[in-house]
Amino acid sequence: MALGGGCELALACHYRIIVMGDYITNKKIQMGLPETQIGLIPGAGGTQRLPRLVGMEQALQMIVTGQSVGPQQALHMGLVDAIVTTMEEVQRWAEWAELFLPRTRQTCLQSPPKTQHGRKTETELQVLEAAVQTMSRNMNMRLPTAPRGGDAVQAAIQALKAAATMNFDKGMTEEGRLFTHLLAHSAQGRARRHVFFAERAVHKTRRGTNNTNHTNNKKKKDALPPKQEMVVGVVGA
Repeated sequence: MALGGGCELALACHYRIIVMGDYITNKKIQMGLPETQIGLIPGAGGTQRLPRLVGMEQALQMIVTGQSVGPQQALHMGLVDAIVTTMEEVQRWAEWAELFLPRTRQTCLQSPPKTQHGRKTETELQVLEAAVQTMSRNMNMRLPTAPRGGDAVQAAIQALKAAATMNFDKGMTEEGRLFTHLLAHSAQGRARRHVFFAERAVHKTRRGTNNTNHTNNKKKKDALPPKQEMVVGVVGA
């Protein structure tokens, strides 16, 4: 998987390929930027490189929803350059990239990002604003406002606006400013991260209580001890 910082690292490369084999299936290969789900935005160039690579509309969809994509979708949208199945193909790609590296693309230098659906007369800011309006009208994907749990989503949109209107270096500065502000000042973000780690802790507890296989002693040591709760309260209805 290449999620979050792993995906941003891949975005910083000149080329990206997916290697598939007997032990690597479609379900195990996912690429995405899920930071908004924990109250943050991509903070290592994701909001600046992704729209320059796949277009503003697809970048908006991936970043504000936090949804990941599989190999075929990643290839179709231009997120990766190829899907290979053997190490020989990987080696050929590496040799090819090294041969043409001095003249190859650098997504951070592309300006402006490419548009979708051939709408060359629109600026990227117009494309972004139209896509935001479309998503806001979609009942299944309505974008929350900042006071209603949308701090990270609205910050992500602001970072994408920077990608549409600024050069790469200035866009990176704006992304960093927005990321730092969310990390330091967003109560929503702190709550989302608390829930995220609490769910992982519950998973460890379940793993420890349900695991009776003596070969998994290390996992059992890592698991949290179960607690006996005597009182349960329900707030709200």
